[in-house]
Amino acid sequence: MSMEDNSVFVDTNILVYCNNKDSPYCKPARERLGEFVANGKVLFVSDQVLREYLVIMTRPGILEKPISPELAVEDIRRMQEQFNMLFPDDKALEILSSLIVKYGIKGKRVHDVAIVSLMLANNISQILINNVVDFEIFHEITVYSL
Repeated sequence: MSMEDNSVFVDTNILVYCNNKDSPYCKPARERLGEFVANGKVLFVSDQVLREYLVIMTRPGILEKPISPELAVEDIRRMQEQFNMLFPDDKALEILSSLIVKYGIKGKRVHDVAIVSLMLANNISQILINNVVDFEIFHEITVYSL
């Protein structure tokens, strides 16, 4: 099995579900991550995903019970220890530009393409996400959901 086959990028919504006990997706998200780990998958997140996590977890109106900035930062520090971190580089930016043109991506969808480009720049072709629709157009990756 190659590193590519072993690597899975974890999207923001999975992290939010895992850390929001009020979510009906909390248990399924934790179980799915546990399955990946038990099957020897190497899990990755990015700086973008962690920033999005901070926004969602602390913003009133998105969650019924947002958490304090202090707790959110504690979560981020813990995640940095639990997951492998990815950061964009020139290769990811080059892939981003190519994918934007290839798929005609506009507006907020650029955030999704940024994730895909970072994955591809790091030879990762699998993502765990709950909003599959946003990523199913990208033929370069395999999308897993809860």
